[in-house]
Amino acid sequence: MESAANALETVAMKSRLMVVALVPVLGLGSLLLARDEPPTPPAFPGTAQPTSRPAYPPIDPNKPAELHDAMHAMEDLLKAITAQVDDKAMDSSTLADISTLQIYTAFAKTALPGSIGELIGDAKKKAIADYRARLIALLQAQIALEEAILRDDRPAARAALSLLADQRKDAHAAYDVDDHHHGDQKH
Repeated sequence: MESAANALETVAMKSRLMVVALVPVLGLGSLLLARDEPPTPPAFPGTAQPTSRPAYPPIDPNKPAELHDAMHAMEDLLKAITAQVDDKAMDSSTLADISTLQIYTAFAKTALPGSIGELIGDAKKKAIADYRARLIALLQAQIALEEAILRDDRPAARAALSLLADQRKDAHAAYDVDDHHHGDQKH
């Protein structure tokens, strides 16, 4: 049991190191480390530029994610994407928001819900694997959403958003998240 816990801690550390390594490689260092809001991306031909963006919490890849902050940002981004998904003129903004959503989802992999932190042994190992699998599924649905926008397939984009909403609902139920307090665990 002790070696399994050590192995899980090693995986968590490697995940943090992966985030540290990926930030400069992806060219997102300034977005993630120094800015409170993402920069406005260049316009795609024939698309409108976003007029304003909410400030998202900065990401520090040298420390574990603040899961609560990451989930707040993810929820706000999903609301913005949902509001503009049918507006082709907003595709540039939608794609920028999807990219930011993917970053926060990947960063959330470096944190654990409080209910998992309380577990020990095989139960903790299984819960961590389930949590990571849920985040991988979120990223896959986010990629499907991005691909649908790029193909101008609005029905597929709405289907991906519906899947993301279902995943959110299932995860909040699994981790006993109080939706009225926007990501807080029920006590």
